[in-house]
Amino acid sequence: MSTLLERGTILDSKWEILGHIPTRGKDEFYLAQQIDPDRQVVVVKTISSDYLMEFDEHREEMDTTINRFHREARAMAEIRHPNVVQVHDDDSTMIAGKDTELTVPYLVMEYVPGYTLRSTMPPKGLGESEENIRAWILDYFLPILDGMENIHNRGIVHREIKPENVLMDGSNPKIADFGMAGGVQFRQSGQSDHIEETILYVAPEQFSDVAETDARADVYSLGMILYEAVCGRMAESESAVSLRTVRLPNPATRFLEGLDQIIQESTAEDKERRTPSAKALRQRLEKLLDESEAVSNLLPATDLGTSGSFYSDSVQNSSLGERQPAHEKGNPEQEDLIRENRTEEMIRSRIEALERSNKDLEKFAYVTAHELKEPLVGIAAYLKILERRCKGRLDPETNRLVSHALGITLRMDSFVQTLLAYSRLGSGPKSFQPTDCNVAMRSALSNLRSAIEAAGAKVTSDSLPTVMGDPELMVQLFQNLVSNAIKFAGDGPPEIHLGATRKESSWQFCVSDNGIGIEPPYFDRIFGIFQRVEASGGRAGTGIGLANCKKIVEHHGGRIWVESEPGKGSLFFFTIPDHEGSVA
Repeated sequence: MSTLLERGTILDSKWEILGHIPTRGKDEFYLAQQIDPDRQVVVVKTISSDYLMEFDEHREEMDTTINRFHREARAMAEIRHPNVVQVHDDDSTMIAGKDTELTVPYLVMEYVPGYTLRSTMPPKGLGESEENIRAWILDYFLPILDGMENIHNRGIVHREIKPENVLMDGSNPKIADFGMAGGVQFRQSGQSDHIEETILYVAPEQFSDVAETDARADVYSLGMILYEAVCGRMAESESAVSLRTVRLPNPATRFLEGLDQIIQESTAEDKERRTPSAKALRQRLEKLLDESEAVSNLLPATDLGTSGSFYSDSVQNSSLGERQPAHEKGNPEQEDLIRENRTEEMIRSRIEALERSNKDLEKFAYVTAHELKEPLVGIAAYLKILERRCKGRLDPETNRLVSHALGITLRMDSFVQTLLAYSRLGSGPKSFQPTDCNVAMRSALSNLRSAIEAAGAKVTSDSLPTVMGDPELMVQLFQNLVSNAIKFAGDGPPEIHLGATRKESSWQFCVSDNGIGIEPPYFDRIFGIFQRVEASGGRAGTGIGLANCKKIVEHHGGRIWVESEPGKGSLFFFTIPDHEGSVA
């Protein structure tokens, strides 16, 4: 397959192509990095060269495709939200066609090396596990609704929302692919627009006139995604029919009945009867979650047995204001039991307070990210306007300063997003299961394929064990450690090896590399958030990858450390407890 851009191509004196990312469809994707000043790794998206050549002589079809591409660029560039993939730049480049040069638009987006929302949705669904359903909604679906609400508030309709168009930046979902985006500020191509999305997620009204659909079409797609998360892939489901209202089969609890009602109303065939907005859908789900949590908190405590209250026959101590059983008063054994119960209650109260505090901190981080991003939106927007209006009219030094200012703004934005992702990492309930680390490692390497090929890295592995863990987090752990080894390579091609050995009641993993190495004073510091080694040579990064690794390992009850010498590579070790007799 021929590609538009070769490795080493420089776009607009700002972006250097590192390699092609194999995909299917009308678009091509490339891994690239910013030339100056921060060498930030990004993704460049263009229209497929094969598609352009095919329609070189059919201007109307080509114009429709280019209009779609520009529409996506404008739609995404207007949005700055932690749950929406960020656009850094959009411009055009010239390539040779059959008879003449073609103007090819390109889009520069943030690099999200993970997988998609589909990876969080079990093929057969979450079933009737209310705990798992609530956790999935809180961790993934509500953030998506928040991002979609921001999109709709700007007058933009996505019209192609499905699990494969939501990328996972660690545990943080990001809405992507605005190829079908429309809104009042965009000139539509009308009914000739191609409906390319999976039919199961398409609102019925999109087939009559895609240009006239509104935000309720996105609500329909979101309702289908929620249904799929609970019941499994719709392609394999007997109760899901495209373009129809879906419902949960036999909801057995009040929570599932409430969820079923929400799903039915969000997937109503008649858009006038459908949940009107992503905001309304989010509010209904939050109310359902709050009510179900309140009911669970009302369940009777059983600390003192099932025979009733320990204080049923009691008297009031006038000096201490404490109740003691009259027939047990003065009994040393019963007084010890009372003190023990009070201690347990105090510990339980402290734990609940810490849990509430953690939730408050998570909400604070989320709100702070919103507030910090607002001034960044204005700065980036004005810099882009300045850059475009003055293109070719500024001296090289002024161009460099504008580019530098824009680079700083993008770096600040990256910091805000990574901080938000870090705050959410491992915040949900522990859902450990037998996890084949060979599969997790292969998934991590697949996610990093473009970076591995661009660096010429050689990655090898011993046979790895199956452990009790979170499969998604284990993939992220391997991915972060391998990515770190690639990033801090030495002069030659990176050589990385993964292995594991049994150590009493745990498995000890090791990721070794031949990189630049680390000075001993930094052995602990590198695992702190936003901490980087001074001798890193200006390599790109936010200083959060190893902090994420530490958080994941500790979430599993293990520990992580490094052994290294400058210039001789590094050995990163971490342990995973063998809770359930893990096997090699």
